[in-house]
Amino acid sequence: MQLDFIKGYGILLGYFVVCASGALVLRRLVSVPTEVFRKTLHIILLGSIFVWTYAFKTWWVSAIAAMVFIAMVYPILVFAERIPGYSELLTERKRGEIKSSLVVVFSMFTVLICVCWGWLGERYLVIASVLAWGLGDAAAAAIMIPLIRLWGV
Repeated sequence: MQLDFIKGYGILLGYFVVCASGALVLRRLVSVPTEVFRKTLHIILLGSIFVWTYAFKTWWVSAIAAMVFIAMVYPILVFAERIPGYSELLTERKRGEIKSSLVVVFSMFTVLICVCWGWLGERYLVIASVLAWGLGDAAAAAIMIPLIRLWGV
């Protein structure tokens, strides 16, 4: 169990470091519209579901890792909120949005891992659930944002 957790968690941290760093560097080098950057962060988050389901050998270690991830990242975000420009950099719509989203999303991942992979025994259901939710949200935004601009709302 310990080796499974360490290996999987290391892969998970590597995934987020590489993806988040890449997104932030891209944002600094290229003018990226705010909503496009937000959706980029969402896609990175959605992509992590493959790590949650394939970097860990057992469902319960993956579920524990998701809760550990919340416990690890939440205090970092509390500290980071004190840094000037944090909210603008991560395109928060309201103060504390990133923290609350962290708790909601990774709690949801935990429940999906426990139910779909643990109880039902199907990893792919975890992935299908997350991608249906996340890609549907991204597609809706891709359609609605241009329409809202067109209508001037």
